[in-house]
Amino acid sequence: KIYYTKDMKKSILPIICIFASLLIFSCGKPTPVSRQEIAFGTVCSITLYEKNAEKVLEQCFLRLQELDDIFNVNEEESDINLINKMAGLAPATVSKEAIFVLKQAKEFAKLTNGNFDPTIGPLVKVWNINGGNPKVPNQSKIDKARSLVNFENLILNENTYTAYIGKDMSLDVGGIAKGFAADEMVKILSENNITYGIINLGGNIFAYGTKNTEKKGESWNIGIKNPINPEFGSAFSVKVKNKTVVTSGNYERFFEENGVRYHHIIDVKDGYPCQNGVVSFTIIGDSSLMADALSTSCFILGKEKGIELLENLGIQGFCVTSDKKVYATKDLEENLVILDKSFSF
Repeated sequence: KIYYTKDMKKSILPIICIFASLLIFSCGKPTPVSRQEIAFGTVCSITLYEKNAEKVLEQCFLRLQELDDIFNVNEEESDINLINKMAGLAPATVSKEAIFVLKQAKEFAKLTNGNFDPTIGPLVKVWNINGGNPKVPNQSKIDKARSLVNFENLILNENTYTAYIGKDMSLDVGGIAKGFAADEMVKILSENNITYGIINLGGNIFAYGTKNTEKKGESWNIGIKNPINPEFGSAFSVKVKNKTVVTSGNYERFFEENGVRYHHIIDVKDGYPCQNGVVSFTIIGDSSLMADALSTSCFILGKEKGIELLENLGIQGFCVTSDKKVYATKDLEENLVILDKSFSF
């Protein structure tokens, strides 16, 4: 995770990053126009296959930075940080975007019986996996943090644009905010009549439109990282048209202590990083916000309950377990290709 101040943003805009988590197989005559910037603590890139697309890219990244300023919990003046500062004191007046995302977060919390919870901030803080010196907290700290996590205690008022949480509570929307931002990028592309392109917000992928090659309407092939050996590149490929692809994995952020590996996906039921045999969970859908929230939720729910939830919702997805088995929704199997043959359905 990358932490930064506002004045650092300008100095790191030229960064060009090759994502090990994504392999996009594309071809055709149009010359792509790309741009990369830092937002939401990661490198975000957008590639458009359209003439004179620079102005659209400028519009996209201006909007992206606006959203980053709203949702970045590490930004002193962000809406989320304001709500956290006012915890137990008074409702905080925030933007319509913050209210919308928090409302959606509460809906997913209800849908998943609290496995997704935007008030998970106290547990995130006590584990400090995103920090510089993470270590396993003692049980009393975990228990205290768990007692503060309850999405029902997040009170929203859509008429006054206010949000309130109880004393010592804190929000963390890292599991949904990038998805909302990706959807906002899609909205801008649509409003500007862009035909097709790739949005990549730190691994939150939206394959916009279809590839405009000699075979018009051709699907995008999106590569998904090997969750057991990430350095090996993509282990899977999925064919999509105008869809988002979002993966949550235990290999992204973690630390080791006394020979035990602790990753960043915390199960609010016991307060510890989730250990259920799942190493990654990928969602394919129309909404990146939805896919973002569900990838985390389904990871925690596990292979049976996670796939069952997706089947009931009519959403495609698959998970990979530590024994290299792949479990997918029925309607995805024909479009999901296993590139690394050490994995199997």
